[in-house]
Amino acid sequence: MKRKTFIYGLAALLLSSITFAGYASKPKDITGEIQKLNDKFSQIFVSGDAHALSMLYTKDAKLFPVNADVIQGRETIEKAMAPMMSMGIKKYILKTVEAKSCGNLAYEEGRYEAYMEGNRLIDQGKYLVIWKKVDGQWKIFRDIYNTSVPLPQPESKE
Repeated sequence: MKRKTFIYGLAALLLSSITFAGYASKPKDITGEIQKLNDKFSQIFVSGDAHALSMLYTKDAKLFPVNADVIQGRETIEKAMAPMMSMGIKKYILKTVEAKSCGNLAYEEGRYEAYMEGNRLIDQGKYLVIWKKVDGQWKIFRDIYNTSVPLPQPESKE
C-alpha cells in the first residue's frame, strides 16, 4: 500500500512539474520581430488590400474597434477593415513599445498614427495585441485599439 501511494505521489509531482514548467519560463523579448510584422501590416493597410491584411490574423481572431462591437473571425475582420482602408490614409505607423512572448502566445503594447494626404495627422492612439504562433508564424489573435484624440467639447450655451 505504501509503495502504491508513493508511486501515485511521484506521478502527481512529475505531472505538476511538467504542467507548470511552461508557466515558469521567463518571457522573451520579441519587440524587433513584432515591429517587422507591424511594418508589413502598415504597408498592407495603406495598399488597401483587406484580404492580405486579414491573413495577418488567426482564423479565430477578435478585433475590438473603437465605438463598435467585437468583430470575430478573419473573414469578418476583412469585411470590417475594407472601408477603413479605403478612407485615403496615406501613411499608417505602428510603433511597438514592448512585445514579449511565452510559448506560443505573446503580448504587444504599441502606439499608432494615421496620416492623410499632405502628411496631415488624422488620428493617433494606443493598442494592445495578443499574438499567437500558428504554424511557426506570429498572427494577431486579439487586437484592441483606441484613439488618444480628445472628444470635441460641446459648445457652451451662454
